[in-house]
Amino acid sequence: MLLAVDDATGTAPHAIFQEQEDTRGYLSLLQGIIERRGVPLAVYTDGHAVFQPRRDPSNRSPVSQKGSSTQWGRALGELGITQIFAHSPEAKGRVERANGTFQDRLVAELRLAGACTLAEANQVLTDFLARFNHRFGVSAAQTESAYRPLDQELDLGSVLCIKELRRVAKDNTVQYHGRSLQLFPSMERPSYAGARVEVQERLDGRLLVRLRDQILTPQEAPPLASELRGRVSTGPVRASASEPDPTGWTPQRVKTRVIPGPLAGETIWYEDPARKQVHRDLVRAGMERARQQGKRIGRPRVSERPEFEQEFAKVVKRIGPGGLSRRQAAEELGIGYATLKRLLDDQHQRNTMG
Repeated sequence: MLLAVDDATGTAPHAIFQEQEDTRGYLSLLQGIIERRGVPLAVYTDGHAVFQPRRDPSNRSPVSQKGSSTQWGRALGELGITQIFAHSPEAKGRVERANGTFQDRLVAELRLAGACTLAEANQVLTDFLARFNHRFGVSAAQTESAYRPLDQELDLGSVLCIKELRRVAKDNTVQYHGRSLQLFPSMERPSYAGARVEVQERLDGRLLVRLRDQILTPQEAPPLASELRGRVSTGPVRASASEPDPTGWTPQRVKTRVIPGPLAGETIWYEDPARKQVHRDLVRAGMERARQQGKRIGRPRVSERPEFEQEFAKVVKRIGPGGLSRRQAAEELGIGYATLKRLLDDQHQRNTMG
């Protein structure tokens, strides 16, 4: 059980049962406190690895130093919460005594309620907290609340999560703890290759990628070619049109031909004209289905980016002696040199015809 105790009233603003004591559990505990009471001014914790990073032994200050390296310390910094470390159980006796009371009483409460799952146990705990706070809570010396209201524009989920920085690979994928996340082009940016992004592992299990102030929703990347080759059966591969194509288009040379798999010593698929034709036909069928569903094929044109034409007109005026070179202009617009040349040629042709 993870528990917090309000130092002024002796009440428990929130507590939860978790399978283990980890960062996600304590972030969930803090989320419950903020949702019920508000953002606290300070938290008083022990030296658990969740709260305290490796520190200089010569620094004995109880207040956490700026630049804390734990996810917990980073979240407190973003919320403006001061962290104070206790170096002994006696130093935080209020929460230790509450834990002793809860350990003694909750076992009986859970047995009487017949709680058998984690969700049932947390429901019993919620009901128990309400009775506990009503019976044992005391009035604070000052009536004003020390909890601050949460900014309505703040996405609390983007703060109370696991954040790690990553570099986007050339294939627009991000590697995160053994998982490959695929990023897709947008109207503003056709490729994220080389960009430094922030991966957020939310408490609800979602994985999001943030680039500056833009939240991207990635998907699981398709397996690598080496992984796919490892899955290929050593037997023959049959290519047949057993299911009708929804577009009404029938691939050629697919109906009855048995195509051998890539066994040792045989040619690979793109060196076999028959198998290469099957691959080409399947790709065409997939593209046709995507078009009929209204999906875009290929990258969006740079001219479709918001306000690109206005930005392009401003940059073009600066190209020339004493101004920008074409390569500098392409970099400023975020496009390739060949794309800029094509746009300039199109503009020149339109001006000539006009």
